Amino acid sequence: MISLPGPLKRGPPESYFHGVWFGAGEDDPIEYYEELDPLRWSIRSVRKYRDGRLEAFSYASDNWRDKMPEQPAPLV
Repeated sequence: MISLPGPLKRGPPESYFHGVWFGAGEDDPIEYYEELDPLRWSIRSVRKYRDGRLEAFSYASDNWRDKMPEQPAPLV
């Protein structure tokens, strides 16, 4: 099991990540936009769906443990 970090200090991100999920199902996000801390954990996240809908999450969200990524962003 991966141990998730607690809420982070919200400040300027260290780096950014954009991912496209080509095999996404109809109800899954197809694009991910992330602002990353120095260890590549997402601080803020935006997900884009096929219908153009956007969802945004951050560690300030009440349900951040359910919505934020469960591991650091990969190095590409």
